[in-house]
Amino acid sequence: MSFVSSRLLPLLAAAESAGGETTRTLQWDWPRTFEGWFAMVVVGAVLAGWVVWLYLRDTAELPTVATVWLLVLRLGVLAAIALVALNPHYRTQKQLFHPSRVGLLVDTSLSMDFPETVATTGSVPGSGRTRAQAVIDLLERSPLVEKLREQHQVAVFTFDHALEGPHHVFPAKNDPHAPGAASSHDPDRNEPDDDERGEPAAPPPEKRLDWSELLKPRGLDSRLGGAMMDLLRQFSDDTVAGIIVVSDGSNNAGIDPRAANAEARERGVRLITVGVGSTERQPNLEVAQINAPTHVVVGDAYEIRAHVRGQGLAGQAAIVELKRKPDGASDDIKPILAEVSDFPDPQTPPETGWRKVILPDDGSFVEVIFKQNPTEPAKIRYFVEARLERAVPESRDQDNLRETTITIDDRQTRVLIVAGGPMRDYQFVRNMLFRHAGTLVDVWLQTVDDPSRVSQESDELLTAFPSTAADLEKYDVLLLFDPDWQRIRSEQPETIKLLRDWVFDRKGGVVFVAGDVFTPELAAAEDELQDVLAMYPVSLSSYFLDVQFEKEDATQPWPLELTPEGSAAGFLQVADDATASRELWNGDFEGIYRVYPTAGKKTGATVYAYHSDVQAATEYGKPVLLASQDYGEGHAFYLGSGEMWRLRSLSDEYYDRFWTKLIREAGQGRRTQGDSPVTLLPEKTEVNLGETVKVTAVVLDSNYQPASFESVDLEVYDPRGRLLVPNRKLLPVKVGRGEYVGDFRAIEPGKYELRLPLPGSDKSVTKTVTVEFPGMEYVNTEQNASLLTELARDTGGKYVPLDEAQDTILSANMLPTRAREITIDQAIQTVWDELWVLYVLVGLLSLEWLTRKLVKLA
Repeated sequence: MSFVSSRLLPLLAAAESAGGETTRTLQWDWPRTFEGWFAMVVVGAVLAGWVVWLYLRDTAELPTVATVWLLVLRLGVLAAIALVALNPHYRTQKQLFHPSRVGLLVDTSLSMDFPETVATTGSVPGSGRTRAQAVIDLLERSPLVEKLREQHQVAVFTFDHALEGPHHVFPAKNDPHAPGAASSHDPDRNEPDDDERGEPAAPPPEKRLDWSELLKPRGLDSRLGGAMMDLLRQFSDDTVAGIIVVSDGSNNAGIDPRAANAEARERGVRLITVGVGSTERQPNLEVAQINAPTHVVVGDAYEIRAHVRGQGLAGQAAIVELKRKPDGASDDIKPILAEVSDFPDPQTPPETGWRKVILPDDGSFVEVIFKQNPTEPAKIRYFVEARLERAVPESRDQDNLRETTITIDDRQTRVLIVAGGPMRDYQFVRNMLFRHAGTLVDVWLQTVDDPSRVSQESDELLTAFPSTAADLEKYDVLLLFDPDWQRIRSEQPETIKLLRDWVFDRKGGVVFVAGDVFTPELAAAEDELQDVLAMYPVSLSSYFLDVQFEKEDATQPWPLELTPEGSAAGFLQVADDATASRELWNGDFEGIYRVYPTAGKKTGATVYAYHSDVQAATEYGKPVLLASQDYGEGHAFYLGSGEMWRLRSLSDEYYDRFWTKLIREAGQGRRTQGDSPVTLLPEKTEVNLGETVKVTAVVLDSNYQPASFESVDLEVYDPRGRLLVPNRKLLPVKVGRGEYVGDFRAIEPGKYELRLPLPGSDKSVTKTVTVEFPGMEYVNTEQNASLLTELARDTGGKYVPLDEAQDTILSANMLPTRAREITIDQAIQTVWDELWVLYVLVGLLSLEWLTRKLVKLA
């Protein structure tokens, strides 16, 4: 949460303004200068003398008593007027003490759970203090806070993702009005003591702050710069002696802390940064990621690719091992580590294999590939563990093991091939799939009018596109080799919508292969084929630029230009390893001659390869050769040329691998879906701890039409197998679509299992979501002393290591007190503005008038 001033101000106001001595004094508006005094005395004397002279003259014939009486009355009136002019009043004032203030800002991100020092060979893992424990010892067991309190009020804040606090305000001991301070009342004043009034003589003992709970590392990232800016905006008045920042210097999100340095210098706030943890890189080995298919077919070879990374371990050897464990019952959810047996000695390779790798420079990944060839149906949990060949203490060992689950079944991948003509790629792919044991292939060659007169290697030879949702539901992948869309639209108008819904709602996989016959017609089509064009991950040019697609103008082949995404794509790894595959595409394979011109990729699409012919480039860049995009819940691929058969010049195996892997990639969604009328779709299958996971379900009836329910119950089981109660309700997004949406919050690391019961059945559809700690806190594990030094630079403070913090901070000149006392006027009560003053004036004048009448004085 961001810092909110309304939380701070009441605490500080209470600490600053509690108590205070009140005084009440009588004051006059006397002249403030010599000239004023001179004028007042002279005017007063002249006026009084003139009155005496005048009354002595007027009462010369009267008795002396009458003369004196009249003089007293008139001079009394003048004295009363003078009294009013001098404005006598009582002033009530309160003396307030504003203590000097210090802010204490402590890091609570997960990096504070690292060891304080780099572990050494022979040390027991976990035996040393963590960074957080070192800070707790400083604040709880050392006199630092108590010494600071002798001159300052100390407010405690924490930060990780955002600023938090103040959690507590320690009052300054030199504040006479703070709780526990000595009584400041005057002993000579006649007031009863607290005991005499029946009140406690001393305040209750101060509440003890639980530093261990307050400073427990919990934040998923460190935003030091943002926290400092928020604190400085509220903590910068003239009583602030400074801010003490206790951190390892990690700042992996938000603004640069150097901006806080500029803000502190502008506001005149001293910054003292206390560095925690070793400045040396913390050694650590981790299995950062596993890439593997989720569903495969018996006999269909696949790869498990693990990415291993070392920190502070450059040049060292690591053993990366793959273990497998059949997953018995899906509802038997137990901690993963408890189910993994001890790994064997690396000198005796286990059946599933191990690899020895040399770790490169810090932060770089090493890819380790394990090839698997399934022989029977199973659901297998694979574990990849990395360990150092020469034992080195690591900063943590929780990330040395990762797992993935792969479902192996004997259900063949069902492919429908539609071709506008017998192009070479169509023929080779058709024959290859027909002979593949894990594939069933149906074919519609649009140039064949009478199937009985033509032989096509296929399980079924069609004469039209599937006309119902149930017919289309039989397939996992559609391979579309430059089909005649206008013919399909005119003969079967409903087909376009069926195809769109099959991809968008039913997780269908489709591969569009461009050609030089019907693709131009599709590109030039208007509204009638917009649903087809929307599925393409690229924008097709509606005309040939300089007749670039004409055969006679293509005089030489051009190799593929792989993008970074293409180099990392598993379905393009057709050689035995990633390096050999990149060399194959970038040099060994001579390339293709022609590619259909494109006007760039669509937003959200992924481009894997461009055609490298520089002469084919346009204002949109080089033509896209291979790209994909998510379309609703399905996946659409685009291949801009029908010349991939040229890959056979290197090896038939490379060609077969390319198409087999591409079909597997496109059909992943349908294979996980199967024949079930319910699709369960978590927004992400790997999320960070604390994230909210959005879940979508598409529910159809037995005829594959959208089902209509008020809500759908989703069962969520946490990593310990406990059902989250109550069940999560998935609510309809739009009536008639059969789509339902809900969410849940991932509050524990591990695997969550989602189950959605099938309507009218005791079966359910399941999905797994893995919840992990985010990796930002684990990238740079050493203390960033240079950043902490920059943060404190030129502010009057300085950077100090934790073990020197107490002596440095408590030195005489580091945090000088900025306490001050102020006087506040609370009330002014005038004395002359009373009714009795009016009575005196009226009475004097009345007596003078009456006397003059009695003595017959005009």
